[in-house]
Amino acid sequence: MISYQRNEIISSSKTAKNLGQILKSLKTGKLKRAVISKNNELEAVILPIDEYEEILETAELIEHIQIAKLVKERENELSEISLDEVLESSGINRNEI
Repeated sequence: MISYQRNEIISSSKTAKNLGQILKSLKTGKLKRAVISKNNELEAVILPIDEYEEILETAELIEHIQIAKLVKERENELSEISLDEVLESSGINRNEI
């Protein structure tokens, strides 16, 4: 579970009133993130744009690595299948096409 510092948690009403100051604190590095709470429940996180983009790029890179692993694994499994075998597995008769 992720833990948050007390100064990072901001109520939604304070966020609405002080959004400009919160954004400034994020931009200058005074705040690493702003965690928005509503009715004592954590609802959202505001991050500096650079950090958000880095998270997205990392997630995309991980996805590409996973796809590359799958391709490599399946590369060794490739075999030739005749048209008749494909048709038969699909329940199609050669005369129907």
